[in-house]
Amino acid sequence: MAQPSDDPEIPMGSMLTPLLMLVVMSFFIFIPSVRETLSVVAGSVLEPAIPFHDTLFIPTVLILGCSIMVVNTLIRSFFMDPVKQAHFSHRNKQLRSIMNEARTERNHARLEKITRIQQKMMPEQMKMQTSMMRPMMFTMVFIFGIFGWMYTNVESFRVDHLSLPWRPQWGM
Repeated sequence: MAQPSDDPEIPMGSMLTPLLMLVVMSFFIFIPSVRETLSVVAGSVLEPAIPFHDTLFIPTVLILGCSIMVVNTLIRSFFMDPVKQAHFSHRNKQLRSIMNEARTERNHARLEKITRIQQKMMPEQMKMQTSMMRPMMFTMVFIFGIFGWMYTNVESFRVDHLSLPWRPQWGM
């Protein structure tokens, strides 16, 4: 007769959430109407905020990069707990060092015990990883809109020649 296992089960919902987010993000990328809508919305916000966007492209990209970092940092600060992350990191580091000691001593009983502890910690770690993925959904919407807007602006650029270090003018 099989004995019930003490191993904690990982809930299926926490495993499917990252996959579902990946599917939704791919819809944002592959459906042109959604991508164009995000681009238009980003353009309506960015064009008044950056008046020189059509003449000075490099400063515009630098400003957009900084704004993406700020938005990403703000959104992640609402969803993540740095104390809990530090706690998990410290605990995993301690377990790895104990496991390495047990390996060098060839203590199989101790290795097995540490493996069971790691398996019991797995649902908590999956929950934390899922909470770390959650802000990605919000930041990706901003990023897709901004990059779509940049694409529509760069698309209209016409260049007659390109300057390379080894060739001053390279005709297009």
